[in-house]
Amino acid sequence: MKKCPTCNKHYGDDDTYCLRCNTRLIPADDSEVSEIEQQSIARHEHALSHPRSIKYVIPTTKLPEPKLIPTCPLCKSENIRHIKNTEKVGNTLLFGIFGNKRKQQFECLNPVCKYRW
Repeated sequence: MKKCPTCNKHYGDDDTYCLRCNTRLIPADDSEVSEIEQQSIARHEHALSHPRSIKYVIPTTKLPEPKLIPTCPLCKSENIRHIKNTEKVGNTLLFGIFGNKRKQQFECLNPVCKYRW
């Protein structure tokens, strides 16, 4: 019979490590440890030191956030402006239901394009 030095639980002669606390068991008699037990101890210690048993922490790199700059859908120009609500109301009062600025949000400032969306 073998005894665990940590939790004092008794095990059979073929066990080498405690199932509760994973410590090496001490033989009941003070005789030498057999060659088979030495091999199993070596395998167990090798398994604990094996790189697969080590948890690696992968550093996370912060990716640059993409710039969310609105561009003109026709000419892809970034030279745009937001149409103000006062301008939309004025256009609706001036032209009534035929005023077309009330439905758009942006206007391209490219002199060739002048697209509104």
